[in-house]
Amino acid sequence: MKQAVFSREKGVDNAHLPILLKKRDELKRRDLEEELEACNLEIEEKPNHATLWKKKADILKDLNRPEEMTKAYEKASSLDPENYKIRTREGDALEQLGKHKEAVSAYDKALELKEKDYKIWWKKGKALANSKEYNRAKEAYDNALVLKPPSPDNYIICREYGSILDKLGLYQKSIALYRESLGLEPKYRASSYERRQVYKKMYSSRG
Repeated sequence: MKQAVFSREKGVDNAHLPILLKKRDELKRRDLEEELEACNLEIEEKPNHATLWKKKADILKDLNRPEEMTKAYEKASSLDPENYKIRTREGDALEQLGKHKEAVSAYDKALELKEKDYKIWWKKGKALANSKEYNRAKEAYDNALVLKPPSPDNYIICREYGSILDKLGLYQKSIALYRESLGLEPKYRASSYERRQVYKKMYSSRG
């Protein structure tokens, strides 16, 4: 007779896990919808409160309602136009939802307010890379590195930039970025592995 398999950590019958996970998702969605309803009531009382609109946008993001979410972030920004963090958060949410071009637009608006923030340039570069706009991503990563990011972001940025240059066929420059990444963190295995792959491509292209 086949025995039920139980999770070692929680003693849960694995056969029931999909049902339990679905129920958990339903409960989470219900909680989010209740939060959204409460937030809407607060906004009715304080319609010009930017923080409440940002809170609403965050909830809508978790509910996977990107169009409404974007409008809520836009409203929050209109009420607090000098707050670059709202625009950055909007970009993060859009990027997480796979809306890369919309994310780039939000990051551009954040950069109008905070041009010398390496993290925003980095986020924009990632979104552009995910859109396969590698030349524009290259420019964004350049700007991020010029602003001298601290560790550990610096060697991660160098590695990601190396990958973008690889995709553009700029193998020597790619290797230089991987070398810089490893100079900052010698034990960074991802950089070491990816650099070897670029070397292979470079030598095979010379044929």
